[in-house]
Amino acid sequence: MGTNPLRQVLDALGTADEIDWKNYDGWLVHDTSDGKAFKVTTGDGPEFEQALEAKAGPQTRKEFAEFKDKMLQKGGVSIASTFIPPFALRGDLSAVATLFKYTIKLLRIGSKGQLLTGPFTKVMDLYDVKDKFLRTWFDYLAFALSGLDAAHTQAAPVAYMMLDLHKKDAVLDYPMGGMDSLIQALVTGMERYGGRLQLNSRVERVVLGDGNDNGKSKNKATCKGVILADGTSIKARKGVVCNAPLWNMARILEDSITDTSQEIVVDAVKGVRKRADDMCMTKSFMHLHIGFPKDGLPDDLECHHSVLDMSDDVTAEQNMVIISIPTVFDPSLAPKGYHVLHAYTAACDSFEPWSEFLDDGVDIGKVGHSPSSAAAVAYKKEKGYKELKEARAEVLWKAVERVIPDVRDRVKRKGSIVMVGTPLTHRRYNQRFRGTYGPAPAPGKDVWDLPGATTGIENLLAAGDCCFPGIGLPGVAASVCRYLYCLSSFCIRVYLTSIYRSNRVPSQQIH
Repeated sequence: MGTNPLRQVLDALGTADEIDWKNYDGWLVHDTSDGKAFKVTTGDGPEFEQALEAKAGPQTRKEFAEFKDKMLQKGGVSIASTFIPPFALRGDLSAVATLFKYTIKLLRIGSKGQLLTGPFTKVMDLYDVKDKFLRTWFDYLAFALSGLDAAHTQAAPVAYMMLDLHKKDAVLDYPMGGMDSLIQALVTGMERYGGRLQLNSRVERVVLGDGNDNGKSKNKATCKGVILADGTSIKARKGVVCNAPLWNMARILEDSITDTSQEIVVDAVKGVRKRADDMCMTKSFMHLHIGFPKDGLPDDLECHHSVLDMSDDVTAEQNMVIISIPTVFDPSLAPKGYHVLHAYTAACDSFEPWSEFLDDGVDIGKVGHSPSSAAAVAYKKEKGYKELKEARAEVLWKAVERVIPDVRDRVKRKGSIVMVGTPLTHRRYNQRFRGTYGPAPAPGKDVWDLPGATTGIENLLAAGDCCFPGIGLPGVAASVCRYLYCLSSFCIRVYLTSIYRSNRVPSQQIH
């Protein structure tokens, strides 16, 4: 089993080998400050270092090569980051048992353990990385992982990424069929173990009690199941796993209190609310989805691109745009003769300009469930909404024009399609509170101080990016890994209910 968290989940479900992977060797970075583009190339060859030198000079290349060698050498920080797979990381007392087999590796990590859990800037400082462009480069890598710069991103994932990019014969993998192939692999694995995916089944309330009615867990709030929006009640045989962002979970639990005299339940829910209110958030996204004729475009068009001003703070408003053209790898994703493209501002779009289009300007944490108005479903598209959407999407169009200069003309041709998503879209269809990417470190903190799976309510566990180890697909997969490991260790059969899962919708409904 590898150390990649997502691979661990797929291996655990037995479906990792059912995905057809397309290997590729890197992506393009476009620096708007000087108009130069350079390719990030994987593997241990000289190509990336040559690109760095062409972009930023021989000193940058020299420092990078020295830093990379120190990170990837035997016993280096990147190697240490692989010693304990996320599958073994636990948030309960049985962590000692699951980590026992890694005792020797834990000893080998030694003082590097503190480095790995601290900000990546401390690793750069330790190895004397001073080059300004190089430090900006690692801000970029950290931001791509976490929505935060290197000073606020835990060192472990960045160190692991360095190994994953620059070890011998390293390649990147694209799942043929797109993200849907990953989803189908997860669903297939779940169904093999008796699970069932139920769409269009939003959870309205969690069934809470104080344990006094069954003689168990007295004087402690307990979760007994869920009630769906259509009134269906589902009893949990062992427990409920909630993958909703903490802010949404708090609101769902507040709406679940049916008896305010149950002080134990009320206090437990207040505890979740306090944890949510104390947690800071990263920013949101603008999205541009387009389909267009590909005639005349080069056959060697790169699939992935990053566009940003590398002379500015990587976290600056609308600074980083990520572009993906998946039909470069998988033409079956579009009609013959067409490309599809997705561009987005990577967690660098503020939600504040969009607040006025919510009911009373407030996100209650439960999309489509405003007690006062059905407008919470579609939000108020009053005067100014369309103009704001067009203005905020302009950065996406300009970024795409660096890759496909005549893209605005192409999307006017027959068969083309244009869809723009805003932080409100991200909030609505992904059920993200204020459209956020996820949690951010609290003021005065370098990195996340994230809770584990427990919620203070018995039989209700949390999963996702508001739990350790945090934001992004690798972090969320790792949080699932820990839970799966817990299940396998104790042979517990748990009825998993996906709380507040976003529903699939026809693409034309995005607005």
